[in-house]
Amino acid sequence: MTEVVKQELLRRAENPKMSLEAYLSSVIVRKDAMDAALELGELPLS
Repeated sequence: MTEVVKQELLRRAENPKMSLEAYLSSVIVRKDAMDAALELGELPLS
């Protein structure tokens, strides 16, 4: 199974009503927030 297929199955398991575009946006936003927090030396709350 490719990584793309695994990620899509995970997305559907987490929230079957969320579109792929919305899921990818949320992942990108979370990653950007983590990167920004690491630059500031702070860990974000979950």
